[in-house]
Amino acid sequence: MAVWLADWSKFAQFHRYLSEGKEPPPLAQAAYFACELAGPTWPTLRDPAQPDPAIDRYLTAAVELFKTLAPQQIPAVLFPRGSLTGVPLAQRLFKIIKEQLQIGPSPARLAENAAGQQPR
Repeated sequence: MAVWLADWSKFAQFHRYLSEGKEPPPLAQAAYFACELAGPTWPTLRDPAQPDPAIDRYLTAAVELFKTLAPQQIPAVLFPRGSLTGVPLAQRLFKIIKEQLQIGPSPARLAENAAGQQPR
């Protein structure tokens, strides 16, 4: 959580680090790497046994939200206007994410495709 809160763009790198081996790295080693990614704004990362009130608030809110929704199946993905449980086909998942988050190709990308230009 500290890596996400400090710089969300580095979270994927941290997640890969945690999951690339057969076993996750030791806690102290993972905490050290998290501290390197998060920077000096998260001094409690040097001692992972010390609670961090900012992280605790996020975790508590997430747990309470999950309890409120009480999904009958996992994984569960929460969206602003609903939730998704189970493992849908990739195409359906992309469609749901696009609809829920109201995202899609930019107008410039649509114009390029309509004009027959190669995607960037």
